[in-house]
Amino acid sequence: MIQKFIDSIFPDKLAGMCKTEKGTLLQGLLVMLVGLVIVHAIMLAGQLASNPFAMSVLTLTLISNAASIIISLVVLLVLHALLFFISTRVFKGTGTLDQQFYMASLPYVMMQIISAILDIPVLFFPNLICVFGIIGLVVALYGLYLLYIVVKNVHGLSSTDAAISIFLTIVILVVVYFVVAFILVMLALGSILALAGSGATGISNALVGI
Repeated sequence: MIQKFIDSIFPDKLAGMCKTEKGTLLQGLLVMLVGLVIVHAIMLAGQLASNPFAMSVLTLTLISNAASIIISLVVLLVLHALLFFISTRVFKGTGTLDQQFYMASLPYVMMQIISAILDIPVLFFPNLICVFGIIGLVVALYGLYLLYIVVKNVHGLSSTDAAISIFLTIVILVVVYFVVAFILVMLALGSILALAGSGATGISNALVGI
């Protein structure tokens, strides 16, 4: 299994795996779960190494990490994977959601692990954040290229159709995230205004009573 993870970051080997490996949705979920646990463990280890006196927040960190892992799995499965799958059907893709999710999970996990490792030096050398930020951007773009390899080979699409499929999905995701963020901001703003209004009313009533 470790060899599959390693091979998944090499385009030629990943393309070959897409033609031979089938995989299931459950396998993809297990890969994602194990990978995200490793990623969060690396991040936690880096934080503790940079601040040995942070053990007091270890329990809270573990709880928040567990929650983020679950949320990540739900978002990836329900939103990302499904939207990518639907977009490939527009171009008459022939692959299955199971195979797509499983094959995409392998390079995704590897890229997340690499990103987590690259974040550690920044904890010790904050002045290098720009340098590692650029490296992180390169890693993210390379991860997007590996996703393109998966979509193209799993669904049997042409290079152009695979690229357009990914582009359209990303645009849809950006719009969805923007709408969700806008709604959350409006709800938060509404709550703040409501609290401010109730506070003002309370003060006014108190003054009237005086």
